[in-house]
Amino acid sequence: MAGTDAPLDDIGIGIHQNLRALVTYGFTPVDALRTATGNAAAALGARGSLGVVAPGARADLVVVEGDPLRRVADAARVEHVLVDGHIHHVPELLEPYARTAAPGGVRPEPAVRPTGFGRGPSCCRTGPAAAHHR
Repeated sequence: MAGTDAPLDDIGIGIHQNLRALVTYGFTPVDALRTATGNAAAALGARGSLGVVAPGARADLVVVEGDPLRRVADAARVEHVLVDGHIHHVPELLEPYARTAAPGGVRPEPAVRPTGFGRGPSCCRTGPAAAHHR
């Protein structure tokens, strides 16, 4: 299952490196993506309600540039994320993390720019804080 051995790193980096490694070592892009979607849902006991795009399923969607079914690296080319029916753009999702400073007040530039998505304060639209974000 993708991401289970990922280190703590910048938002969205580890999962994409993991997907690329799976393809490098023999998975097809489709099968690698399944390890992060349908297989993950099955491991959580949520087959059919998570990890699929289907009527009645809970689905957060990622809109990417390219075709990750043919080139898994395109999964990292995130343009928008849809969460609970709300569309979010990558800069909006990364903004809370950009303010996080390292010791000394300076946040070092990451070696690889975050291209993924996160569940930071600006993207979650459920619970008591939802009214603040709407």
